[in-house]
Amino acid sequence: MSRIWIIPVLILFLISGWFHYQTQLQMLELQQANLAMHKQMVGVGEQLAGVTAELAKLEASSIDGIVRDANDALLSGWESLVNTVGEELKKAGKPIPQQPSQNSPTAPHSQAPPPILESPDGTERI
Repeated sequence: MSRIWIIPVLILFLISGWFHYQTQLQMLELQQANLAMHKQMVGVGEQLAGVTAELAKLEASSIDGIVRDANDALLSGWESLVNTVGEELKKAGKPIPQQPSQNSPTAPHSQAPPPILESPDGTERI
């Protein structure tokens, strides 16, 4: 009786071993496919980085990029000009201190010389 049970158990054991072997083969194939996909993805990533760099160069040298840079420079210049004019207006709003004169104020040759005015770039005005 025990020999009757040995044959079905042995057959089940062989079938189970065969399925295990087939599963291992499939896992190996999937791992290889996964590795190939990973390499392909890394290559695509490198290509994307190159294309992005080229796009940045193209945008910088395109008309839109040149106009954008010129616009930024123009706005910066205007901002500097407005700040300088504001500072000069603040300076102009301050009263000029009067120097006491020794002679009469009606004599034109005895008056003190006018103060020297400086321009925003540091040069003297005439």
